[in-house]
Amino acid sequence: MLRVLLLTLSWLLATRPSSADPWTVEHRESLSAPAGLSFTKIAVRSGDATAGLHVVTFSSATHSFALLDDPENTFNLASAAKKGGAIAAVNGGYFHPDRAPLGLRIRMGREIHAMERARLLSGMLTVADDRIALLRVAEFRHTKSLREVVQCGPFLVDGGKAVAGLNAARRAPRTVVLEANATA
Repeated sequence: MLRVLLLTLSWLLATRPSSADPWTVEHRESLSAPAGLSFTKIAVRSGDATAGLHVVTFSSATHSFALLDDPENTFNLASAAKKGGAIAAVNGGYFHPDRAPLGLRIRMGREIHAMERARLLSGMLTVADDRIALLRVAEFRHTKSLREVVQCGPFLVDGGKAVAGLNAARRAPRTVVLEANATA
């Protein structure tokens, strides 16, 4: 069974932590959540740098990702989530100045925007046959079983190692998706 962890990181201070200072949890708060999910707020610190994490965990056996598209900017995130029946929502991916998605988007099996080549668009979040996967663009294969796809990136960690070449000094809120195989 695949466990999926969705984090939204909010960097509260732009100070870059020293590599000598490990990140430590200062506060953890479990929030109420529907069955099969957990919602947690976590505050972490490394030296003078702090970050806030909003964490949603779920099993791919009971929950999934769905792409909500709002090209006319009709909804804010909360109302779009409510309209789509989502339990949790984030603004995912990148967009062109005219609000067109940057990169491949597939919603309910239908391509709504084509794949693009860009340095930051190194990954794919896919849902196919109720399986959720994180893939490198080079690993992606377009199949009829794809239900949802968001071309995204950059990969921050790959193969258990930090990806080289990322700007660690620039302040930037991020949505992070992690996957892990549950052993129990």
